[in-house]
Amino acid sequence: MAVPVPALDDATGYLPVGRHHCTIEEFRSAFVDGDQFTRTQRRKEIWTHWERAKVVLGRLVPVYAAWISGSYVSSKPEPDDMDIVFVIDGPAAERLAADEPTRAQYLTAFAQGKRFHQPAGRRLDTYLVQWRPILKPGPTMTDDEVSYYQSRGHWDDFWQRCRAGAKDGPIVVADTIPQRGYLEVKLDDYPR
Repeated sequence: MAVPVPALDDATGYLPVGRHHCTIEEFRSAFVDGDQFTRTQRRKEIWTHWERAKVVLGRLVPVYAAWISGSYVSSKPEPDDMDIVFVIDGPAAERLAADEPTRAQYLTAFAQGKRFHQPAGRRLDTYLVQWRPILKPGPTMTDDEVSYYQSRGHWDDFWQRCRAGAKDGPIVVADTIPQRGYLEVKLDDYPR
């Protein structure tokens, strides 16, 4: 049984702390078609950018999930952009880099945040986590497996942070405490 996207916290305007799984339809229903957002064109514009990005990335490698954070998954009517970590197939990305290095440059571009999207007018801030099937976590893990764990942990921690002061102000300890949640939108099926 699917669990709907949790309600936003009335005090903060954000999702409750944690990673919340949902479908694309549930994501759209909550943050594009929801009653409080029906008058905003920016959310629809950003949604169109997100849909196109999924298609482009999905033509290169399997994309298992997208972790969505920031103002798009908040009560802010006119978010600046959508912050996304795409969880992609790491071994497929390596094969693409070896076999088709020119096409693989798109993966590098997608991992650069806003720098890739802003010049084209897309309101997206994208990053990549290269998923790996790790059969036995521990001291025998390869460097690529350790890198995957570190990247996954980094984004899980970072997406739950919320700045206490101005966005361009100094980061303080209070900024490191989990204060909001984010969505995990399921896309392609993981291999079995």
